[in-house]
Amino acid sequence: MVCCWSLPAWVSVFNGQDVALLLLWAALAVWLLRRGKEATAGAVLALCAAKYHLVVLVPLVILAQRRWRMAAGAVGAGAAMLAVSFLVAGASWPREYWAALAGPGIQQAVSRMPNLHGLLSVMPFGLALEVVAAILVAATVFLAARRTSEFEGPLALALVGSLLVSPHTYLADCALLLPALMMTTGGGAAGNRRLISGVALATPVPWFLMQLPLPLPTLTRALMVALVYGMADSLGLRWPWTGAAARKAQAGATAGKTG
Repeated sequence: MVCCWSLPAWVSVFNGQDVALLLLWAALAVWLLRRGKEATAGAVLALCAAKYHLVVLVPLVILAQRRWRMAAGAVGAGAAMLAVSFLVAGASWPREYWAALAGPGIQQAVSRMPNLHGLLSVMPFGLALEVVAAILVAATVFLAARRTSEFEGPLALALVGSLLVSPHTYLADCALLLPALMMTTGGGAAGNRRLISGVALATPVPWFLMQLPLPLPTLTRALMVALVYGMADSLGLRWPWTGAAARKAQAGATAGKTG
């Protein structure tokens, strides 16, 4: 149902984007990991490097959970892909690739980007604010991943965080939100909690807002930020206000049992 409602997923297919392949590699890696094939799972997950800027925080989950065999598989596959790239395109391809990234036409319609860059670039000291916000999101992903031994929830969280911190994302790329939305709209790996931000982002409304003038796209970006911190809380990274509420509820339950 979430896939059917997802406007980013539809746009991804309609525009012939390759985001669905990243979802395939992530799902296959989880499937392999459940069967104890950690190194192979890491190698498959490394295929997401085709669009590395959309999965930039995923390695933090592997490091936080100390999945060294998975990391070894990913590094091995990455080295093999790098070697093939030099073999096929020659030694000059990194310089040519960087020139393409630095081209003036690469960053278009920044106001419609569903990320921190689109949110903060229009503000004073926008670059500094963007760096600080990206560090906070990355730290949240890392710390949340350390609070649990399961991989699916932190992986979904890392995909949401990667979309936010990447300086180059568009509507179709937000199909990567699907795992997180599935977990937060009807219960799932992320603590079986339904989040308002997840339910809202599963509908087409926030994505229509992204196509409208400022400040309407800000609401969609704010929902994505809320999704990150809501999922992190579900995974066990308690914030002061939620931690106090949890302690109060536990104290009340203990008192009830004593009575």
